[in-house]
Amino acid sequence: MRANLNRPRLVLGVNSSIAVGFLQGQLQYFQHRGFDVIVLCPKRRRGEWEVPMPDGIPIIEVPMEREISPLRDFVSACRLWRTIRSLRPAVTNVGTPKAGLLGGLAAWLNRVPCRFYTLHGLRFETTKGLKRRLLIYAERLACRFAHRVVCVSHSVREKAIASGLASRERTVVLGSGSCNGVDASRFAVTPLRMRQAAELRHQLGIPAQAPVMLFVGRLTCNKGIPFLI
Repeated sequence: MRANLNRPRLVLGVNSSIAVGFLQGQLQYFQHRGFDVIVLCPKRRRGEWEVPMPDGIPIIEVPMEREISPLRDFVSACRLWRTIRSLRPAVTNVGTPKAGLLGGLAAWLNRVPCRFYTLHGLRFETTKGLKRRLLIYAERLACRFAHRVVCVSHSVREKAIASGLASRERTVVLGSGSCNGVDASRFAVTPLRMRQAAELRHQLGIPAQAPVMLFVGRLTCNKGIPFLI
């Protein structure tokens, strides 16, 4: 993909096709404001739900494992380095733990002028022993490769600072905290939405006045399911 010399190139990297959903609207926003926008992510894994891919945004498939896998991680790092070298972006923004580490390393090796790491959460929080130490060290490296670490909440920022991942000066929270912002108008109370909510409660057998707790995420221990229960 040849770069347009009049448009700086922005490359975003995540380690799951599902995580492309985190970037909904953001990609088009930057594209309409003068950037060449490209996404790096693995192809959809078997069993993952399908997330609509953004129209008009090139997506380059780069395999990345979620869990620690030294050999495959090395191969992924090499492919990311080669891809970023060929794209020559002005800005990179990598998010999710594996893409943050490997993509951040590739951007650092290629001396990308402006490097961001979006810290969605702290993967090591629900781990112990050697794995916890490895994950903390990996997060420190990912933060070190970036010029600025964007934390998705104030609590994530404070915990990251307390864990020695990055300094207060290199971390930032956008607004009240988010990785992408929220279109609040989608949740405005309207007669149509109230009817839809009432119908859904009826379908699920939930009494009209009963409080509802909602969890969004993969059903794995490292998402904190035991604590929620």
